[in-house]
Amino acid sequence: MADTHDGVVDAVGGLIKTAWDAGAATIAGGSPALVFEWLNRTGRGGERADTESWARVTVRHDEGRGASLGGRSSKRFRRGGYVWVQVFVPFTDGSRPPKAIELARLVLGAIQDKRSGGLVLSQAKLEEKGQDKSWYRVDVMSRFTWFERRPT
Repeated sequence: MADTHDGVVDAVGGLIKTAWDAGAATIAGGSPALVFEWLNRTGRGGERADTESWARVTVRHDEGRGASLGGRSSKRFRRGGYVWVQVFVPFTDGSRPPKAIELARLVLGAIQDKRSGGLVLSQAKLEEKGQDKSWYRVDVMSRFTWFERRPT
């Protein structure tokens, strides 16, 4: 359930991982890595070669605000944040940018206007960043909101 900080991170990661596992290999060939920033301290694709596609998932939380006056034992708070997915495809020739965009659309489809156990994802967008060193990069970003219950 997406009613705690960790629950939100797990829910967002689960939506993205399910879509990535189902379609990324077909689009990019091979087995493109999906790196979750909160599990990989380097923030990079591990020991990936410059010839393999990969993506990094980042979830950030904003401050929240009260959403109810609360009952006898708890109060609801509306929390928010964003998910940011950076898709990296080796920039070796002109066929790579379309592959990066296709991988990013796969992620976009997984999070665009989705609801999951109290989590609401909205305002998703795809943004081409272009060449980033030896990679072609496309980002996917989305806002999210969720509700937290806290004792009063």
